[in-house]
Amino acid sequence: MRLDFKKDFLLVTAMLVAAGCSDSMTEANNPEQQVPIAFGTQVATRSVVESDKEGMDNFTLWGWVRESDGPKLFFDAASVTPSGNYGEKRFWAVGRPYDFFALHPEKMKEEGIAAEVSCNDKGELRVTGFDSSGMGKDAVDLMTATETDVTYEGGGTMAPVLLAFKHELAQVKLTVRTGEKLAEVSDIRLFGVDYKGDLLWTPENSTWQSRVNCAEEETPFVRSGSVRIEAGSSATVLDGVLLLPQPVTEDVAVTFKYAYDGKPLSEAKEAIVYLDVAQTTEWIKSNTYHYKITLPAGDADITVKVSVGDWDSKDISADW
Repeated sequence: MRLDFKKDFLLVTAMLVAAGCSDSMTEANNPEQQVPIAFGTQVATRSVVESDKEGMDNFTLWGWVRESDGPKLFFDAASVTPSGNYGEKRFWAVGRPYDFFALHPEKMKEEGIAAEVSCNDKGELRVTGFDSSGMGKDAVDLMTATETDVTYEGGGTMAPVLLAFKHELAQVKLTVRTGEKLAEVSDIRLFGVDYKGDLLWTPENSTWQSRVNCAEEETPFVRSGSVRIEAGSSATVLDGVLLLPQPVTEDVAVTFKYAYDGKPLSEAKEAIVYLDVAQTTEWIKSNTYHYKITLPAGDADITVKVSVGDWDSKDISADW
């Protein structure tokens, strides 16, 4: 048999090239070596990070992989749990950058919290017609997170993508303190605040448009029952109120009725407290604003002070 050295050489060369290509694509093509995309979550406040994810619900995730001909949608409003679980597994492609954008909680449109929710490949999150009128356990903790330019370089392992969620709303709570007499406080109302609007969020900035403000007669922030306050102590009368970031104008106020021990509620005094006198001019997202109202002794005036602190997840659980 006669050998054709030219053909044999070309055949061996082709086999070697094919073997080299196979090695470089193994992780993309061999299911046993594919690396699944995994997520980790945490909640960042003004100065601390809550790693226990307390109070988090499922969130919505969008993700794009950047191909040579442009970004390709890879996660299309996928539902992800606080522990990072989602539906059908997706796997990393070697050497390609990924961009992820997340919005908490999920299903806001289905539950009537927002009219529309969307995200594009530039990372512009839109929440249209957001409604923050829920209080206590019904309050909606609107949060966003992003992680961009994430690339799997190969090697068989890849750390979870860490999504650090940040609060997009401000938290407001009210307590009332009494002096030497037991008091009963009722019909608490917070009004003059923006509680609806359209959020446009980007990794660099977030803005609210089409705001809706509530007057005293139509405010959703009402506690109609009464709170009994022992002499010399204080009690929380309104909390779990999450509002759009906004200036504290002269129209932002609280009204309530109060009666000291021995007086029926039918003879309760009516009070109105304007919160701008507490010298906080703005409610900034991710902060908690705690207003402390002191009832007067005799004919003295009601006073109010405010303290600003980190986000308080414990308050978003009260059952009013």
